[in-house]
Amino acid sequence: TNMLFLTLERIPQPVVASVRGVAAGGGMALVAAADLAIGADSAKMFAAQIKLGAIPDSGVSYNMVRSIGLKRAKQLGMLGDTIDAATALDFGLLNWVVPDDQLDARTEQLTARLARTPRTALALTKATFNQAWNESLGEHFQQEARDVAECVSADDFVQRVRGFVERAR
Repeated sequence: TNMLFLTLERIPQPVVASVRGVAAGGGMALVAAADLAIGADSAKMFAAQIKLGAIPDSGVSYNMVRSIGLKRAKQLGMLGDTIDAATALDFGLLNWVVPDDQLDARTEQLTARLARTPRTALALTKATFNQAWNESLGEHFQQEARDVAECVSADDFVQRVRGFVERAR
């Protein structure tokens, strides 16, 4: 299981969670580990492990603290309370909540939009945000400068800038 969650963080592609029904324990861990998460308005989530006498595993403590903050992560991990989609959105565990019958279409729209985004820029954006937790601001700026240089040297960068300027006129 740990390798799955390490892979989700390390792969350059954005990971999108689309949540319908109940995401408990490992399911909630997947939502917390995702880069972006969209949920049906009837979705429910909880950290089931505490109810079994165990601690949240699968990186829940690591990813929940980063997604929703320490106090809320402790609340969910220690109490095992079920939260609805609106609360998950308010906490920051979900990015969007949509009606159940629109979940698939909205997920498809989101993933299609990501697929149209320049790969290098998207991968470096994901990596930069993930690394920001573990480095000083000075280290962050050094890596950011290297990443920007890589993006602006991409073949389609000039074309994208020209298109952006034309649309802004």
